[in-house]
Amino acid sequence: MPENEIKAWIKDLNSNTSFTKLDNHQKWGHYCSYFIDSEGKLKTFNAAGAGLKDFSNEDWEKLKDCEFVDLSENSFSSLEITTNLPYLKYLSINRNKIKFTLKINKTLKNLQYLYVHKSNLTNIEIQCDLPRLEQLNLSENKELLKLELWYLFSGIEELNIKECNVGRLILPLGWFQGESKVSLKLAGNSLDPVLLEYLKISEEPERSEKLRKYFDQFSVEKPKNINEQDYVAKVIFLGNT
Repeated sequence: MPENEIKAWIKDLNSNTSFTKLDNHQKWGHYCSYFIDSEGKLKTFNAAGAGLKDFSNEDWEKLKDCEFVDLSENSFSSLEITTNLPYLKYLSINRNKIKFTLKINKTLKNLQYLYVHKSNLTNIEIQCDLPRLEQLNLSENKELLKLELWYLFSGIEELNIKECNVGRLILPLGWFQGESKVSLKLAGNSLDPVLLEYLKISEEPERSEKLRKYFDQFSVEKPKNINEQDYVAKVIFLGNT
């Protein structure tokens, strides 16, 4: 996309906000800024604090070459990603100013960091695999009552839902098997205290056995929109029924 088209699109998003063109993509943390590489591709887009209320499919399409995207501190009521973003590594939607929902329908094969911290998030649906995701931070979303993660996210290292009000949490059993060591930050939720005690057990196979027996109490049906070839057959149910 030519640079003049990039500038025109950014102006259309919010003509009242001035965006700075960066000379180095390492400066991606600069609010209301963007970086275009030597091939004319938009690689960094930071619209934090830009006063945005909407972000359409066409807008996501403009980010198809981006590696870093920050949409924090705006006023979205909902966001839905249905566009292939093959280069995206970092996506931040922190501190959204109003209640909102987030849906990801397209596999983001290189996404490593997804931050939706203290964002008035009420619901999140991840309907595809994120194979390289390392950190998922949904902390301090007080109206987030449930979280259902149906895919393995084979690169996952940390899930942070501290200080939400999650009572229903579904995670892949694979996170607790073999050499997998996923850090779970769960404080400040409404989870079953018995389960939390089992998660504290450090010795294997005792921990795995107790968790397996605990999870066997629950019967969970996969959503109809989950592709059979992508579905992680064994899931676990954390929380109260």
